Amino acid sequence: MHGVWLPQYWRLQWRDRTGISPAFPRHDYHDDPPVPPRYCQGSLRPKLMLTRIWLICAAAPARVTFPGDEPAPPHALKRAAALAQTLPAGPRVFAAPSRRATQTAAAMGLSATPDIALAEANFGRWAGRDPADVMAEEPQGLAAWISDPATAPHDGDSFVTLHTRMSTWLSVRATEGGLIVAITHAGPMRAAVLFALGAPMSAARHIDLSPLDMTQLSHDGLRWVWKAGAGGFPGSQEHKDIWVRSHSWVAAAAPGNTGQPLPAPQIAHPQSSLLHCSWL
Repeated sequence: MHGVWLPQYWRLQWRDRTGISPAFPRHDYHDDPPVPPRYCQGSLRPKLMLTRIWLICAAAPARVTFPGDEPAPPHALKRAAALAQTLPAGPRVFAAPSRRATQTAAAMGLSATPDIALAEANFGRWAGRDPADVMAEEPQGLAAWISDPATAPHDGDSFVTLHTRMSTWLSVRATEGGLIVAITHAGPMRAAVLFALGAPMSAARHIDLSPLDMTQLSHDGLRWVWKAGAGGFPGSQEHKDIWVRSHSWVAAAAPGNTGQPLPAPQIAHPQSSLLHCSWL
């Protein structure tokens, strides 16, 4: 077959007499770089805005209650200080306005800006109460709260409200870029992960978080990426006892349950307290 070699984009490509390239790959005589795509030239080149957020769950309170504004005990704050070594240098730091969140930030040596968007959900009349008492007085309300993320029988915030608040906060941070550390609570962290993954709110019950757990979200200008971070500490006997108690009343209140507490299973984070979340 007769043809000619024609230079095109600094490469030599075989063309037959009709100007049509053959089906086999073109032959390159040298390694000159190809012409960049037009959308990468001049003012049309896309701008990469990288946002990386470290979300840290505040230290646990001293006793098992629905989240209110309880302080963190000194031994929990000592464990929080070790987390500072895992963080990047020079991030912007935000913290929920609760005492536990601000104490956790201070224990880590961080100067945090209070941000109401990172606050735990408002538990209304349940805040600060023992969950066993709530289950005894309002079993139907507790079961509805566990099964429906849009329900707020305690006259506080539903998980839907919390999810909306956190999705707005993350969307604003994505437009700013940079490194961010946020000291918050388990409820907002669950909402943030679900928003990043585009997962339904009903999946919040399947995300297990412990006090001082840390996770990471990144945004490259186009999409969110969740990186399951290492965090938390080996469970003390105190936290194991808290988990067993909280697991028992949640299992008893769950819809379709026989009313008997379930035995505590083998879990990855035995110190998890189901009371540090906004919706289970």
